[in-house]
Amino acid sequence: MAVRVCCHAPPGVSNHLFTFCAGNLTTGFSGGSVTSQKGGAAGLPTCSRRCPRGCLPGSDPLPRHPRRYAPPVTPPVTPPTTPAPRSRARMLELVFPKDTNYHGTAFGGWVLALMDKAASVAAVRHAGGNVVTARMDGVDFHVPIRVGDAVALDARVIRVGRSSMTIRVDVYRENMASGEQQLATGGLFTFVALGEDGKPRPVPPLPEGSTDSEQPDYEARP
Repeated sequence: MAVRVCCHAPPGVSNHLFTFCAGNLTTGFSGGSVTSQKGGAAGLPTCSRRCPRGCLPGSDPLPRHPRRYAPPVTPPVTPPTTPAPRSRARMLELVFPKDTNYHGTAFGGWVLALMDKAASVAAVRHAGGNVVTARMDGVDFHVPIRVGDAVALDARVIRVGRSSMTIRVDVYRENMASGEQQLATGGLFTFVALGEDGKPRPVPPLPEGSTDSEQPDYEARP
């Protein structure tokens, strides 16, 4: 025999908060069509008083196909603001054919431009304002970088003067298929911090715990 449960949300509560109440559940029917049973609206069995916890039994059943209510929309959560790493910058680039010579290796000038860009970001983060490139020194190319490789750059401030900063930039060649990295290029860049008047201005000292080593930091590579 079919047992029909007709349930409603408690008074003062929206139905969409109690979607498990808004329905006509028919259970225990062993054969035939539910609509052929007598005693309830639309030919359905009379409502039972057995309802889920928190719901109220109702004498007049809801429609057989109650309207579905959309759940309440949760407002987006704004991600917290966190400070950027000070005195350091990392970049990742892919090598395309336009970046290479007829040997299929990256132009040296293209690699230098990436190094200058990464160094400038590290310098701006440390100085907290405008900087200009003053010098490139000791740039060594160890292994070629080829089409399809990824270029991972790590730039960090290793020394500061009154208004100048020395940034060590290491460039790693990464094989995208194997995930192996190899130091390809390294060099030192000197930047000078400028004030609003375009003249050199003082820069803060290095953060505590910073290293002034000119050697590559393999443990912190991108």
